[in-house]
Amino acid sequence: MAAKTVFVDVGTHEAQEYLALFGHSPLTYLRHRLRHRRRCRRAGMTAINFSGYRNFLATVAALRQRRERVIYVMVEPNSRLFALAQYRNANIGLNVALSTDAAVASVKPLYLAKSNPTGQGSSLFTEKPNVRPDEFDLVLNLDADHFARMISDVTAEHSGAGAGPVILRLNNEGAETEVIRAFHQMFGPRLKVVMGSLSDVAKVKGADALVDLHRFLESNGIPFLPFHSDFATWPAAAEKTLALLDV
Repeated sequence: MAAKTVFVDVGTHEAQEYLALFGHSPLTYLRHRLRHRRRCRRAGMTAINFSGYRNFLATVAALRQRRERVIYVMVEPNSRLFALAQYRNANIGLNVALSTDAAVASVKPLYLAKSNPTGQGSSLFTEKPNVRPDEFDLVLNLDADHFARMISDVTAEHSGAGAGPVILRLNNEGAETEVIRAFHQMFGPRLKVVMGSLSDVAKVKGADALVDLHRFLESNGIPFLPFHSDFATWPAAAEKTLALLDV
């Protein structure tokens, strides 16, 4: 039996990317496509055409048939979000934050985005422009290196991952660099692609840090694909995921 693919989703929020790949109904996909078309029309951009949309539906149907080949890991520090029903779809669900942590594990403030206890964009970093230092929840934080090692051990020992490919999708509000470097160090060539959004690296650590991160990915042959709540990012992410399941 082929080794399973490990899909680690750091900053799962409402599991919108999981649902984009495995969980939406045809009607929900259609609603997302119509919103995408309206948004593109207003912005003067080219929307995904019907042929591309039809191919996307075929891809996600194939992904759904292969769901058992995926070990899907959802990582979300906000306990209110972690209680959502979507998290029952995870093979491994972890209510933790990730960053560099000399103590390996500690309790840290998670600063709430726009004072919203379930809003997207909450962060460990007060440098984020959408948070206030006096509005936070206390959450368990794990060191990124320790987390990567833990995922490697548990998926190999209990979940049949063996030497299978690893997909890392992340939007963890400023700590992306630490997690990507930890996964590259732990998994090496098994890390086939990084997906998600990296824009918060520049917001928290500056534009040079984001440039350095893209150089790191390029120099190590790790492709990056945007994959977030914008429907325009879904087809490419779905195609890449399916390709790795069929290796």
